[in-house]
Amino acid sequence: MFETYKLWALKDYGVKESWSALFTMEDPSICRFVPKYRFADGELLFSCIHLPSDETVFRTSSGPFLSWPDAGYVGE
Repeated sequence: MFETYKLWALKDYGVKESWSALFTMEDPSICRFVPKYRFADGELLFSCIHLPSDETVFRTSSGPFLSWPDAGYVGE
């Protein structure tokens, strides 16, 4: 199943036309999408659960967010 997640923001309370789409993501491996933070430049940080592992990972609206071990960091 292919899921589409859309995040909307209301700019003016009570004004139906003030809703605007902030972000749309389509990814068949994500089963849960939770917004966590919006940066001043508009980029979004969110957590999501990937299938089939049920692993919670963080991503940004510009792409995957990699932690040090996943980003190729080699310790001494």
